[in-house]
Parts: sequence; structure tokens; C-alpha cells
Amino acid sequence: MNANKNTNKNKNRNTRKGLKQRMLEYYRNKPVPDLCCEKDYKREILIGQLFTLYEAMEKMTPQIGDGLGYMDSLYNDLFFFLSPERIQDEDKDSELISKILTRHMIKKDKNGIENVSKNGVIFVLTHVPLYYLLAFLGRAYSTYKRLKDSI
Repeated sequence: MNANKNTNKNKNRNTRKGLKQRMLEYYRNKPVPDLCCEKDYKREILIGQLFTLYEAMEKMTPQIGDGLGYMDSLYNDLFFFLSPERIQDEDKDSELISKILTRHMIKKDKNGIENVSKNGVIFVLTHVPLYYLLAFLGRAYSTYKRLKDSI
């Protein structure tokens, strides 16, 4: 009986949550927490794939869409994906990140109306850590695939 209890304790320590916490702690203490091999990826291609996916999703679901267009959908998803506020951190750092994201991605037109700036979105995607860009691309593809399979 005691052997089974010890085995269960070890299983609990090696769960996904345990691995996730260990990895987060490991990368949090690194000077530049990002993936190795950034030179193996061309960000402009990855960013282009994101725009292509969002354009395709908008065409597949015009009746579901809110009429804002794929740039607004991309902005909303990206903002909530990158914004620390999504994990309920109410501190100065999270507020600063949110302000920086908004400043770069939202621009006023001649009439003073705020619109999503494609160049601003590209700028943000060019400057986020690579693992965020890859994770966001994976999330976008998953959403695209789910929509495509449901049609």
C-alpha cells in the first residue's frame, strides 16, 4: 500500500502543471526569455500567415462576424493574448504593456476615428518574443481549422 501512495505522489509532481510551473520559473530567471533559434524563423512570413488566416476566417464566417473586419478581429485576439490583464494582474507593468499595445496598434484617421493600424500590428508582432508569435499563430490556425471543419 505504501508503495502505491509514493507512486501517486510522484505522478502528481510530474503532471503538466508541475512541468509548466518549472518551465515558467526557469525562463522567468533568464536574461532574455525566448526560444533559441530565432534565426530559423522569418517573422515576416509568420506574420503574413497570420493575416492570411484571419482573412480566410472572415470570408468563412461573414454571417457570424461583427462586421468589423479581419484587422479588428486580429487586434482583439492579439490584445487579449498579449495583455497581462487577462490573468488579472493589476499592476503598473501590465497597465504599461496594455498602453504600449494600444499606442502601436490603434491610430486615428483624418476624422479622429480610431482604427486598427496594419503597420502597428506588424510592428507589435515583430517585437514580441518569438514564442508569443508562434503560440498566437498556432492559436489562430486552431481557430481557422475548427471553423473550416464546422462548415
